[in-house]
Amino acid sequence: SIFKQWYQRRVAITAGGLVLEGFPRTPQEANFMVDSSLYPDACVILELEEDNVCDRLVPDKMKKWREKMAKKHARRERKLDRRRKKEKSTDCDSALIPLL
Repeated sequence: SIFKQWYQRRVAITAGGLVLEGFPRTPQEANFMVDSSLYPDACVILELEEDNVCDRLVPDKMKKWREKMAKKHARRERKLDRRRKKEKSTDCDSALIPLL
């Protein structure tokens, strides 16, 4: 009933139309729309080969993943550098103590 209220309000507000991406996904959702007299004016169904989807999505996802991994690696290197510098400074301090 919440969807029905939203849908009817939204249709009244956007007389030019609206897009429900991915709805209905299941037969139960489609039956709900029919039972509630919520009929779309048009329906677009896109069918793609799995290879085409992968060719379109994977390069962008891989680019984002590589950027994320590069940032993570850079953070790790900075942390290790700070740790190495700290260890060097404590090594130098302990080496000077016997000389004094």
